[in-house]
Amino acid sequence: MTAVTEVSHLEVQAAAQDLHYQVIDPSQGTIIADVSPVAVGTSQRRSAVKQVLAMLGRGRRIIPAEAHHIGRVVLRVADRQGPTLFFSDRAEKWMVNPCVPQVVVVDASGGVLGYLTDDHYAVMTPMDRKVANNIATIRSRRTLCDRNRDVVAEIYVQSPTYPGGKPVGTPEYNTRFVGPDGVVWAEIKSARQVVEFSPQTPSEVRSLIAANMIANEVDKRLIPTGSDFRAPVPLEPLSDPYPGYQQIHVEYMEYQQKFIKWYRERATPAG
Repeated sequence: MTAVTEVSHLEVQAAAQDLHYQVIDPSQGTIIADVSPVAVGTSQRRSAVKQVLAMLGRGRRIIPAEAHHIGRVVLRVADRQGPTLFFSDRAEKWMVNPCVPQVVVVDASGGVLGYLTDDHYAVMTPMDRKVANNIATIRSRRTLCDRNRDVVAEIYVQSPTYPGGKPVGTPEYNTRFVGPDGVVWAEIKSARQVVEFSPQTPSEVRSLIAANMIANEVDKRLIPTGSDFRAPVPLEPLSDPYPGYQQIHVEYMEYQQKFIKWYRERATPAG
């Protein structure tokens, strides 16, 4: 993966064009990769009338994301010389599903490098949050998995709190990417979202962490938070971006369909 897996620090910044990003080595101040869309599916929003009917039927407010169908988004990550490093393929998110869809990280030849997954069934369960010495540690629902879907990193965020749990203004925080055996692969030590890799972090894990940082920026753009959400302009690829493109999300779409049925049955009125 050339520079993306060789740098000690990494940062992802949004570019001027929608869904375009730059991967930066902040220690050198250089751009090491460009991120651009190669496929953007059509998104749509539930009509206001259907929204009201859904609220009445559920007896609660509808989470903004539930009212939106967000199309599949495939981004190409390329080094500055042009060759593709990998694709970040964000699955289509159906209406009613309030969760972030899976992202598959795929190499130029169609080989799966790994998955960024989210346990949808935990959506109605409070996040795992522990407080010790006025420091709250929260485990993210997103997990980084290898091509065999084995977990290679979980994400933990630490933030200072008052004894009562109230955040202290906008505190500095620490994010860690932790392997199954407790090894820390990388850290983010400030709000600037600069990743600092541990020297022993394998290139495969570095690629997934880089893909996760890109996915975080995409989530900021694609997760609806209110009525002002603007869907991205669709982009139809002239050909499949990579071999296996049509089948890559089949298993996840089945998972999403089952989850939506489960969620409809169990979503309870807000207190």
